[in-house]
Amino acid sequence: MLGADGHAKRLLRGMLGAGMAHFVVGLSPLLLLPLMINKWGLDTYGQWLSAQAIGTFVTFVGSALILTVQSEVSLLYGKGDVDGVSGVISTMLACIVSVSFCSAILIYALFHLFISTNSAIVALILPLWMTYMLVSQASTFLLKVLSGCGFYGQADSFDAVMRFSEFLIMFSTIYYFGLPPYQALSIMIAVSIIGLTAVFVFFRAHAPWSRIMLRPDVVIIRRLVPRIFSMLILTMAYNQLLLQGVRVVIGFSYSMTEAGAYNVMNTVARMIRIPVEIGVTVFRVEFGLMNGARQKQRLKEMFIVSNQFAIAITSCGVAAMLVFGGALVSLFSKRTVDLDNHVFLPLLSGLALEGLSFPFLTYLLATGHVRPAALTLLFSLCISYAAVFFFPGYFGLPGVAIAIAICTALFAGSLIFTTFVSIGMSVNELLSGILNPSMLVRALRLKSQT
Repeated sequence: MLGADGHAKRLLRGMLGAGMAHFVVGLSPLLLLPLMINKWGLDTYGQWLSAQAIGTFVTFVGSALILTVQSEVSLLYGKGDVDGVSGVISTMLACIVSVSFCSAILIYALFHLFISTNSAIVALILPLWMTYMLVSQASTFLLKVLSGCGFYGQADSFDAVMRFSEFLIMFSTIYYFGLPPYQALSIMIAVSIIGLTAVFVFFRAHAPWSRIMLRPDVVIIRRLVPRIFSMLILTMAYNQLLLQGVRVVIGFSYSMTEAGAYNVMNTVARMIRIPVEIGVTVFRVEFGLMNGARQKQRLKEMFIVSNQFAIAITSCGVAAMLVFGGALVSLFSKRTVDLDNHVFLPLLSGLALEGLSFPFLTYLLATGHVRPAALTLLFSLCISYAAVFFFPGYFGLPGVAIAIAICTALFAGSLIFTTFVSIGMSVNELLSGILNPSMLVRALRLKSQT
């Protein structure tokens, strides 16, 4: 399917493509921060964030479906089952379209029923942001399918070009024309629709074997429902509901200004995630391809290599952030936000734990061991959410950061525990492999047989 391409060559090409995409996505909010705050003011910026957080809820179920598709496609493609790949694509695309549309209507209705706000900016941004997210999700689906088949370098490179174009347009509409949030976002929707058309043409050029039909297969849905539900807990309950929910809580319980200040520190701290995400995006597909081709020993070796990568990159990121974090917050906020170490350090420690746990999450997603991880995580999240609602009342914004750090620690612990149970590897075996440099060399020199 992918020829006898060496791992070193394929991983390097994939990481370059993923690197461009993740850095554009990760750095765009940072580069837009001083511009938005200067042009709109910190209060309007906080309203923009709150509306984004609410609108992003429409992608929860779709994100779980897309991640399930990528894992399933990589398994089927590793086995050489191209017809199976096409069946999954058609089925899941139909599900994503219908579920996303229903979610958008439900969330918009709940917003008007339960959230009382006099902000015209929030009311205008919310439906526009939901539309933008739905169009972007359709593009992401097609690109993730290509990534799941091993074409992650090409897919991520194309995604990077699209995201960079969107960033330039957003920057221009604010800097040169001084447009308010809702007008700038309206232009972004038009751009994203053009981008979706380009993604579809790109997808067909790289996947001529695929048949895209909105024709769901009940058998496929039944087979994937347990994994989708488990993925929903992983993506919705932790990554999305907690992080986006915190923005809403701060914006409407404290003030939009504090929401903006908090997000500046959180956005700067999350820079350490970008390099790790580049690697785990590539490793997730490799794990799936190896698992589909029944290459168990190589799968274990690549799992150890992914841990070496995550530890090295996360350690460097934390060290750099401890030295330059204050300067970055001042730079990207144009000194409108002061660094509060009581907020910044808990956020940074939580993100470091998350980076170290990424290889474990990647392995579980790629090999289909999602259900036990989700059940373990569900228990830890019950404790974590209690902390999110309890801590802020006593500690204010630092309490929010501490609660998120606690949640991340429980999240990482659940993933690590579940992975050791499913992979059949001892702690000593993993540690000895991580400390062995030859493991990296041996894994990269192997030729791909998928």
